[in-house]
Amino acid sequence: MNEADYKAIRKRVERIYEMRSEYFSHLISFVVLNGLVLLAINNTDEVARNYFFINVWYFIAAMWGVGMAIHTVQYFLGMAKEKAIQKAIEREHEYRMALAAKGQVYEKPKRDRLVLNDDGEIEEIIDEDEPERIRMRR
Repeated sequence: MNEADYKAIRKRVERIYEMRSEYFSHLISFVVLNGLVLLAINNTDEVARNYFFINVWYFIAAMWGVGMAIHTVQYFLGMAKEKAIQKAIEREHEYRMALAAKGQVYEKPKRDRLVLNDDGEIEEIIDEDEPERIRMRR
C-alpha cells in the first residue's frame, strides 16, 4: 500500500469515528441535561414552580428531540453508506484478484460508437434501436 492509499484510508476511518463520537456526545448531552432538568422540576414544590419556565423548557426539549432524531437518522444512514462502499470495494478487489489469477488485466469497457472510415475520418455509428430522445440530443 502506498502513502496516498494509506492517507485516504486513514481519512475515511477518522471521519467514521468522528461521526460516531459526535452522535454519541450529542445523545449523552441530550439525555443528561433533560434528565437533570426534569428531575429539578419534579423535586420543586408546587408553590415554587414557574409554569412559564416549565412550558418553555418542554418546548426547547421537544425541538432538541427533533434535532436529535434527525442526527440519529443521519448517523445510521451514514453508517449504512460506509458499509455499502466497503462491500463494493471488496467486491471490486475480489474481481480484480480473480482476473489477475487468470493472467488477465482489467480494462475499462470501450464504446464502439466511433470508428475511422476509409478516408481516416471519425464516423459515428448510430444504432437503429437507440431511443429517439437520445439521438435528438446530439
